[in-house]
Amino acid sequence: MKLLHSLPPYNFAGLENASFDAASVVVLPVPYDGTASYGSGAKEGPHAIISASRYLELSDYETGANASKQGIFTLDELEPARGNVVETCKRVEDAITQILESGKFPLTFGGDHSVAIGCIRAAAKKHSDLSVLALDAHLDCWDEFEGSDHSHASVHARVQDITPSVAGLGVRESIVGYRSAGENELAFCKEHGVKTFSSRQLAKDFDGSLTTALEYLGENVYVTLDLDVLDPSIMPAVGTPEPDGLSYNSVVNILEKVFSSKKVVGMDVCELAPLQGNRAPDFTAAKLAYNALCLRQRD
Repeated sequence: MKLLHSLPPYNFAGLENASFDAASVVVLPVPYDGTASYGSGAKEGPHAIISASRYLELSDYETGANASKQGIFTLDELEPARGNVVETCKRVEDAITQILESGKFPLTFGGDHSVAIGCIRAAAKKHSDLSVLALDAHLDCWDEFEGSDHSHASVHARVQDITPSVAGLGVRESIVGYRSAGENELAFCKEHGVKTFSSRQLAKDFDGSLTTALEYLGENVYVTLDLDVLDPSIMPAVGTPEPDGLSYNSVVNILEKVFSSKKVVGMDVCELAPLQGNRAPDFTAAKLAYNALCLRQRD
């Protein structure tokens, strides 16, 4: 895989790097925002998350779970193909494939959400029955957006191009937390069997909506987390913020439910575009990612 330089602090959570062979979790930073359409800066997200993660408490204050005991290895930044999102997604796919074939759990930091296309393709090659849980403010189901069919707004359209042997309509997906959707996207989801759950639905019946979303998915689940699923009051540092988002605790509760009820085979955290002078979003993103690893340890 093509790698850029290592930027201090190198390992996620400020840990001494486990060896690749001994690690259970491999972190892949992908500094790419070539398809950003509103606000740019997500290419700085991976380094900001890793920098903020130095200040995390390693034990979960509620459960005592300590994800650092799993062994975490952080790769150097993956070199994107500037101006070529298709090639960038292919590089991500190749890197995640190597991680999965080594028996590791891949945790990818984007970058704009187009990065997830490569991650999910790699996971689908490994798991023919793959399902996807997406936490996102948008449906991201445009077949083409601003001239690109691999845009951050086309993630789930490209996921539905994947046809595992057991899913004739494509990968099973539930998209949770959206509050922006074009008519074409809603029609796409209906046609392809993508289940959607808006933030308003969650506000009315959180437990029921989440249960329905997860029951639709198979055993092996990939989680893609676009940070704009959070309300802008706590996560303003994203490329395309939307009001009426989820709370931090709601997102953690969703992660807790999916990790406890499914086999989560990989995860990405995308779309952090750091804001100068406001480090809170960076730390929020880092803590969400680390909490997910703690939930994985409990599982």
